[in-house]
Amino acid sequence: MKILLQVFLTLFFYFIVTPIALILRLFHVDVIKKNINHNAETYWENYQASPNNHLPTIIRTDSRRP
Repeated sequence: MKILLQVFLTLFFYFIVTPIALILRLFHVDVIKKNINHNAETYWENYQASPNNHLPTIIRTDSRRP
């Protein structure tokens, strides 16, 4: 069973992960935004809350318990 898992993970890496990485590199896609802009004041990106975001209603920020 252990060898089968290693074979599966190896095949997954070489046939799924590697082609995706090569395609992203071919089209110069910077997924993790690692390009450095030396003229920028900050790298902060403003958060745009979506109208379907119910997280503030689910997680309470005050110390009271329901």
